[in-house]
Amino acid sequence: MSTYLITGATSFIGMEICRTLQNNGHTVIAVCRDSSKAKDRLPSGIEVMAADMREYARLHEKVKHADIFINLAWAGTGHDCRNTVDIQENNIEYTVDAMHSAHKMGCKVFVEAGSQAEYGTVMTTITEETPCRPFSEYGRAKLAINEKGVEFSESTGMKYVHLRIFSIFGEEDHEWTLVMSCINKMLTGQEIELSSCTQHWNFLYYKDAATQIMKLCEYAMRKDGFLHGIYNIASRDTRILKDFVERMKELTNTSSKICYGKIVPVNIVSLQPDVSKTENATRHYVYTPFDKVVESIIEKEKKKLEKAGKLQYRHAEECGGTSLPLSGNPLHCINSKFLRFILTGILNTVFGVGVYCLMIFIGLPYFIATLISNVLGVLFNFKTTGKFVFENNDNSLIFRFTLCYLFIYVINTGVVKLMLLSGLDEYWAGISATPIVAICSFFMLKRFVYKKK
Repeated sequence: MSTYLITGATSFIGMEICRTLQNNGHTVIAVCRDSSKAKDRLPSGIEVMAADMREYARLHEKVKHADIFINLAWAGTGHDCRNTVDIQENNIEYTVDAMHSAHKMGCKVFVEAGSQAEYGTVMTTITEETPCRPFSEYGRAKLAINEKGVEFSESTGMKYVHLRIFSIFGEEDHEWTLVMSCINKMLTGQEIELSSCTQHWNFLYYKDAATQIMKLCEYAMRKDGFLHGIYNIASRDTRILKDFVERMKELTNTSSKICYGKIVPVNIVSLQPDVSKTENATRHYVYTPFDKVVESIIEKEKKKLEKAGKLQYRHAEECGGTSLPLSGNPLHCINSKFLRFILTGILNTVFGVGVYCLMIFIGLPYFIATLISNVLGVLFNFKTTGKFVFENNDNSLIFRFTLCYLFIYVINTGVVKLMLLSGLDEYWAGISATPIVAICSFFMLKRFVYKKK
């Protein structure tokens, strides 16, 4: 077993690498900022060391020995700072400092977390030999580190592994990433603005990425004659990006409107990575399916949203009537919209018929009883039908709803009149008309009040 030192250990991928290495019997030293709030979430049994990137030149004074140094620390990875030259140049300086410290503490392998951003815009399959034309300062800095890592490796003999990490995702990912933000908006019924999403994309589960990285480290340690190399960290699952988005829409069963083409990116990124070199080195060919990961993320996000009271009931018409819960909806566990309509209709019917019968009992004529039951039922029905059936709490629809009920009143009165002419008394005429009026009401409300935009 080896001793690993990991900088940026509290990052999304860093946490999982720490867990993976520990679970496989390795000793892990996690380096993170003293101010990091996430350090308490590192697995127990891992040695935690506080150090800022500016202190990497002296890491060897704190750690006397490590076998493998994995450098994940990098400032300015967000969109706002990717083109800030000073930040990216500092990253290069601090990473070179880390290489020197790694060599002084006796590391046999130095692993740098590079990025697919080094390749730039490539519309074909991307291998490790694909020419790099980065368009961001971030991509250029990562590319520069690879050159310096190769030079350092050849001058010192310390093995150097440069990871070109593509798009990793998982339950612990940042909320602003495409997968996490889309799922969140889909679960809360928000409109989603995206690019045209016509480029190729590739997603790799972060636990699979951690395994790939661990196995690459083990490969570099044992491989005779190996000195340095670049490896793509990705999966075999490459598709058109829109296919991934539509799959998330199906799995969340959302009615969220997805606006493709609303965002026009300055640079088009297309990801078609070739992972054969990595697979040949690691002998690792197992990838967690995209659907399985998304289902796991959905379950976790639903619990968070329910706890925060933000989970909404959203029904996708094209998905065969299956649905997601709306906060406060007692019928959230019923997937069939038709069944929910029946149950809600029973509640509304009991209220409406009760009012009608009460009016007849006190001696009012049937047409007045029908009018009063409809008027009093409007507000009650508006809230129950809107919330439990059509998943819409927009109070501004009350005017359209009321207008619709004027037509329903005419239908109701006409049907009761026909029932009276057939010989029924006023009680049974009103009760018998209920199923007919209910069906008409549903389709009128669906078409004219709660119609999908």
